[in-house]
Amino acid sequence: MTKKTLDPGDLKALLREGDPARELDAEPAERLRRTIRAAAERGPGSMPASAGSRWNPRLVLATGMMAACALILVVGLERSGPAPAVEAPATRRVQIDFATPGGTRIVWTLIREEPGARRGR
Repeated sequence: MTKKTLDPGDLKALLREGDPARELDAEPAERLRRTIRAAAERGPGSMPASAGSRWNPRLVLATGMMAACALILVVGLERSGPAPAVEAPATRRVQIDFATPGGTRIVWTLIREEPGARRGR
């Protein structure tokens, strides 16, 4: 299978042909200039109302639906009453014994609580 090479001249021609920013002909360029000049002379207040509209109807509808769902959820949670109280788990004591060959005995007592729980002092 042979590898095809592209001639740089052909590549440039292909790029120029597909370039969306290539030079316009005289007539379309002049039409574009007139349109831009007329819009600039009218000023920013002459735009149609729909062109500067900040409120998209779909966005307003979606936002309203989300707010309604959140409201229903909050009201539903309040009506179900407070959550049942959960009893605090009892602390567990773990004892670790260690004896050295010379007869010294060491005893550790570890008090295990739930993570994040603090003992009152």
